[in-house]
Amino acid sequence: MDEASSKLAAAWQEFDIQLRMRKGFDEDSYTVLKSALATCAESWAAQDAIPRVGANILVDIFAATE
Repeated sequence: MDEASSKLAAAWQEFDIQLRMRKGFDEDSYTVLKSALATCAESWAAQDAIPRVGANILVDIFAATE
């Protein structure tokens, strides 16, 4: 797993656990997640496909926050 994907996975886990534990929307972890997503966008821009872990997280973000 590349560094950008690894940071995204860690940021997503931290943000998602707050939601799953019903602790609500955590602004700090959301900010870190947005930053990780921006880093991934830059890192993946030149690739033909995004890493599987990134695709899985992107799919999960919508369902988890809905």
